[in-house]
Amino acid sequence: MLFRSEKADYYLRQFIASRTQFSEVEDTDTKNQIAALRQEIHIKNSSSRLVEIVSQVIALTNSKTEGHTLELCAEALEISLPQGTTFHQLATLIDDPETKLKLFQKAISIDHHLWSYLGAIQLFLEQDKLELAEDLLLKLIKVYPTTAWAVNHEGDSHIENLKALIPNKKRLKELSELSSQLIEAHKAKNLALINELSTQLLQFPYHEGQPFNRLATLIDDPLTKLKLFRSEEHTSELQSPCNLVCR
Repeated sequence: MLFRSEKADYYLRQFIASRTQFSEVEDTDTKNQIAALRQEIHIKNSSSRLVEIVSQVIALTNSKTEGHTLELCAEALEISLPQGTTFHQLATLIDDPETKLKLFQKAISIDHHLWSYLGAIQLFLEQDKLELAEDLLLKLIKVYPTTAWAVNHEGDSHIENLKALIPNKKRLKELSELSSQLIEAHKAKNLALINELSTQLLQFPYHEGQPFNRLATLIDDPLTKLKLFRSEEHTSELQSPCNLVCR
């Protein structure tokens, strides 16, 4: 059975064919009306097909036919629509990270879809691509106030959480790298490097003591071990309510 928009498309083509039999040149108003109608029909047909793809993907989810699902997503990515919501919906149904990201990016490119921004950032965080996550967050912060999503402040809390989370993850990643280097330096008994890395670690701007505690248990040198344990105590004291200071 034909969709209404497909029927409209059929009758429009019949109308255009009949008009060209009478006149080779259409007046401007008629041309504009036909162009607008064609665009409306195209959007409705595309929207119907995308909704159909979403339904098919939902039906295929439990059957684990990932190949066919990815083919449907590839078709969806070729569809042009003025709203990104359905592309976002499709992305949430897909497990493949690469396809999921492409669908999120499609929704973002159409109308700066807030939840697609957040979904793409989360993907980057899961893949430990912190720089990409931070770049996308900065883009979101820049465009967010001008988007429809900002009207009811839907994204405020999410954005604020990410503004704190991403730098913290970057610091933790740097801390992990320094810790690995320090452990290797101890294995090699490289005292100069041990002193250098220990100094960097103890000055590191990370406000949770657990990483220092875990590292201290791996280190043999008593002085370095004591400094790391003290670093944990210091960071714990900073987080204590009685030591919080308004700046």
